Amino acid sequence: AGGACAVSFSKDIFPYFADAGGCSLPACHAAGKVQPPIDTTSPDKLYASLKAAEAAKLPYLPPGDGGTASDGGGTSLICNLRGECGSKMPKGEGKDPTNDDLCKMQAWIACGAPNN
Repeated sequence: AGGACAVSFSKDIFPYFADAGGCSLPACHAAGKVQPPIDTTSPDKLYASLKAAEAAKLPYLPPGDGGTASDGGGTSLICNLRGECGSKMPKGEGKDPTNDDLCKMQAWIACGAPNN
């Protein structure tokens, strides 16, 4: 942590979710569903959605504004995308993250998941 994160939420993380094609579908994370709603219409709305979301009794992202190094332990975003803490995401029409996508997300979470 202690400096700028090499991974940018708006440039590296947001494009995956905006292009994944499943996160905000009506059958999945659309507003009004049991699952936490995920809004992929802008980086700020997605970030707020992910900060508010929880799965497997864990927050999707670390609490606070970042700065706590973590490998994703204690959060559920990475384990949901890998299918290690329940049902693998995304489902249906969603595009699975590549290893590069997952590495970027894990590095970003290790930076404390800043809204950068």
